Amino acid sequence: MGQLAERLRERRAVVRRLRWRMVLAVVGSVLTVGVLGWVVLASPVLTVHPEDVQVSGTSSFVSEEEVLELAQVAHGEPLARVDTGALAEQITALTAVRDVQVRRAWPNGLTIAIEPRVPVAVVADGDRYAVLDADAVVVARRDEPVEGLAAVTVPLGEEAAADSLDAVLTVLAALPGELRTDVISAGAQTPYQVVLTLAGGAEVMWGSAAENDLKVEVLRTLLQVEAGRYDVSAPRSPITSG
Repeated sequence: MGQLAERLRERRAVVRRLRWRMVLAVVGSVLTVGVLGWVVLASPVLTVHPEDVQVSGTSSFVSEEEVLELAQVAHGEPLARVDTGALAEQITALTAVRDVQVRRAWPNGLTIAIEPRVPVAVVADGDRYAVLDADAVVVARRDEPVEGLAAVTVPLGEEAAADSLDAVLTVLAALPGELRTDVISAGAQTPYQVVLTLAGGAEVMWGSAAENDLKVEVLRTLLQVEAGRYDVSAPRSPITSG
């Protein structure tokens, strides 16, 4: 009987030790999770540092300074708690920004990748000039015409001119860089009568905004011969004159 009692006592002691180990393990896990949660969500160790906010994709119409100013709302905030979606909405409210991606860069940074709107033309808007992209979004307003952008003669605000304006902007957006910068003005009485004026004074009768890729290739070939007018409105039967 004595040996049996001793064994029972030893067994109960082992069970108690196991229970304590389980309790300590659970408590340790809870404390670990709590500490990690505090480090991630509240500790100054993982807060956003201004010098670790990186911006890419800016242009002459949306500056790094503008974007960084909006990102100041995140300075000193725990990185895990930064609302990247809300910050992205604020940045896309800038008229020169088409889209943006805001991502966390652990342990203390943000990466902000801008997709800027690409200006293709300027149009007179009162006593100033509106800079437009291919979607007719006003990217910026300037006191003077912008060098390298065609001046569009279709005025803003006229409902009947909207389709003509869309056609002109579509054509300008389709031009490769070296051709677009050679266009000093563009206009259209109708969406099917787009006319481009080149820096040397020659006119390009473009016609509608259809088959733009083909018209670009045809125009490149025609420009090898000096002329006053290049007609690519029917690109399979182009005409030069003057």
